[in-house]
Amino acid sequence: MNALCPPSPTSPWRLVVTDRFYTSVKLALELLHRHFYITGTIKTDRSGYAKDVVTAKDYKTVNKKKVMVPPQGTIKLAQNKQFPQLTAAM
Repeated sequence: MNALCPPSPTSPWRLVVTDRFYTSVKLALELLHRHFYITGTIKTDRSGYAKDVVTAKDYKTVNKKKVMVPPQGTIKLAQNKQFPQLTAAM
């Protein structure tokens, strides 16, 4: 990891942005240990995901197809009790 991202003289922390295929809670914890913040989408069926954040899905019909309608105007946050730096948002 140090060969790929050598320590920065200005800040010991870095930010990694991932897509949902590569992101997991285990990866986030490992990168946090190595002074990397991570942001990205985690699939809700992954191990370690905060189940309190998952909301019911609403569907509506558009052109005879069902499409998911995300809830608007609210945000749910769940903070990991062991690692307070790890927060899930929905």
